[in-house]
Amino acid sequence: MKMGEDSIASKSKYPDHSKANAMKKFHFGHKIAVVYTLFAIGMTAMLIMSMQFDHELVTENYYENELSFQGRKDAFDNMATATFKVNVALEQGAVSVKFEGLPANEQPEGTLSLYKPDKAAFDEQHELVLDADRRMRIEPKGKQGRYKLELRFEIDGTDYYVHKDILL
Repeated sequence: MKMGEDSIASKSKYPDHSKANAMKKFHFGHKIAVVYTLFAIGMTAMLIMSMQFDHELVTENYYENELSFQGRKDAFDNMATATFKVNVALEQGAVSVKFEGLPANEQPEGTLSLYKPDKAAFDEQHELVLDADRRMRIEPKGKQGRYKLELRFEIDGTDYYVHKDILL
C-alpha cells in the first residue's frame, strides 16, 4: 500500500464498517416492535390504575334525578331572585347552613343532601330543621374529602335550590 492510499482509508467514515453493521441490525421492524411494546406497557399501567379508582354513581337514582333537571333549574332561578340568602360555610369540620333575611313567619321545608362522589357509603340526606338562629349544622360521616351539597326547600309554595361543592 502506498502512503496516500493508507491515509485515505483512515479518513473513511466507517473504516472497519462496524458501526454500519450495527445500524443494519436495528432496522425499522425493531423500531415498530419497541413502539408496540411501549404502547402495551402504557395501556397495562393505565388499566391497573383505573381498577384502583372507585367509580360510583353519585346517587342510586341518578337517571331519575337528571330527568327532573328543569324543576331544579327553576328552583335555582327562584333562589337567585329571592329576598333572603342561604349561606353555606364550614365550621370546625361541620357544614353550617344559615338562612339570612328570612322573615320570622316563614319556615322552609325540604331536604339537605350531602353527596361524596368517590364513596357512596358516605352520602347523607337530612330533613331541613333550623334552630333558633335559622341555622342547621351537620357533621358529615366521612370527615375528609370532597362533597356536593344540595339543598332543596320550599317556602309558601315556591321551590328553591342551592348547590355547593365543599372540601373538608
